[in-house]
Amino acid sequence: MVYISLAIGIGMLSVLLLYFGLRMILRTGWLLGFIRGCCASVIIVMAVLVGLAAYDIYSYQQLNEPKVIATLSTRELAPQEFEVNVLFDNGQEQRFELKGDQWQVDARIIRWPDFGGLLRLKPGFRLDRISGRYYALGQERDSERSVHALHDSISVDIWQLLQNNYRRLSLQRTTFGSATFMPMVDDGLYEISLSANGLAAKPLNEKASEALNQWR
Repeated sequence: MVYISLAIGIGMLSVLLLYFGLRMILRTGWLLGFIRGCCASVIIVMAVLVGLAAYDIYSYQQLNEPKVIATLSTRELAPQEFEVNVLFDNGQEQRFELKGDQWQVDARIIRWPDFGGLLRLKPGFRLDRISGRYYALGQERDSERSVHALHDSISVDIWQLLQNNYRRLSLQRTTFGSATFMPMVDDGLYEISLSANGLAAKPLNEKASEALNQWR
């Protein structure tokens, strides 16, 4: 709910900037009109960027406590080729084909600095992508890889922006990525959970447990 409210607030700022930008363009005058037009164009561009930032923040969920965020099932189609079905905690479902011996899920986590704590902003997360991995190093290096996005940022990527500028903005330890992986096996079933420490996965049925024990 906090991230939805934050996104709505930033979205309202975007609408306000857009209003003032259009108002400046529509006002009459020649030289002043030209100057106003230039300023208005900058404001409108800022409004669009702020709006896109609001949309990107909206895609994150607040992490209050450790929680199960998805279940994942695997079905073998051919040697080292699997159909993977991901059922998210919100009821949405996605299906992918992965090549390799393991599946891997990556997440983006935003941990806010002290000023975020003052605003009671708890860490936010978003699942990023799912990919296949090979056991053998040679195959991992040379074989065809399969990677699928679980969520895409349109233009303004808040997480990447913080990653690229965390030192300049004094945001040490505010953002990080987390990954978890498990072996793929025919009719395997797994659970993916998330805490402040990152992603974790565990098998939910016998076939998945046996595959994990063999892999270890």
